Amino acid sequence: MSWYGGEPLLEMERISQISNALIPFCDKREVMYNAEITTNGYLLTRENAQLLRKYRVADAQVTIDGLEKTHNARRKLKSGQDSFWTIVNNIQNVKDLIHINIRINVDRNNLNEIDKLTDFFIYEQKWGKDVHFYIARVEKNTIACKVDLDECLKIDDFSLLHQRVTEKMLTNGITCVLNNEYPRFQAVGCGAICKNYYVVDAHGLIYTCWNHVGDKSKSIGSIFEPEKITLSGRYLHWMNVHISNKCKKCVYLPICQGGCPDQRMNNSGVPVCFHSAFTYIDSLKLNYMHQIKEREAHNKV
Repeated sequence: MSWYGGEPLLEMERISQISNALIPFCDKREVMYNAEITTNGYLLTRENAQLLRKYRVADAQVTIDGLEKTHNARRKLKSGQDSFWTIVNNIQNVKDLIHINIRINVDRNNLNEIDKLTDFFIYEQKWGKDVHFYIARVEKNTIACKVDLDECLKIDDFSLLHQRVTEKMLTNGITCVLNNEYPRFQAVGCGAICKNYYVVDAHGLIYTCWNHVGDKSKSIGSIFEPEKITLSGRYLHWMNVHISNKCKKCVYLPICQGGCPDQRMNNSGVPVCFHSAFTYIDSLKLNYMHQIKEREAHNKV
């Protein structure tokens, strides 16, 4: 289960209602149930964190897009108030209850501040080991998205930045970053093309892909009429998404499985490579050098 927005913490009563129904249902049938949440962090108080743990939410993704001035300009509250320090303090106060993973959305507008922001995380907040963080490329994935494509970084430019941030974390002893950087085989590229993977919006409409939430024309059905989902032409379309011939010839196919299916469908079947395709070799080198240093340190003991 993944609680996703808008802002899910505005609806703690709804989270409680659904969790109190789902958890006993799964336990009775010996089905493993766990959950995560994606939140802006403003309402991630200790009280709410304790409730989330009760409902088996173990991980939270929180977005911080820059230092105080930049973040407040990019991620204002509906009231227009600032959010930066409330979010930072909330993370500090709940990190012993819930694992926090900070997402930094990067585009050309905040590109030059990433070094200072990661310095803030590492040296001032002492984050990186107990509170993880990573950078993500801002993309325009839907028609409704108001992102200006000219503000988005090219994949190769973002890859260079990503590698630099990774090396910086390693230099400061944040070795857990290697767990995410090591290339691994995956059987499926995205849950959207898997049976029984659903995204449900506030009105009960069901989608296969997070990018489509809010676009009723791309809904595959409703939780109020579950029997019609398997007959949905849109659902069957997702179940039959093919991997392109270009991907089948690529040595990285076992790692990425053709990239994002939604982007591939919107690009006439042509794959859109993940940024990691540009850094696999460098990531392996980082892992190798770390293993060498670990072995040398062990031999000295």
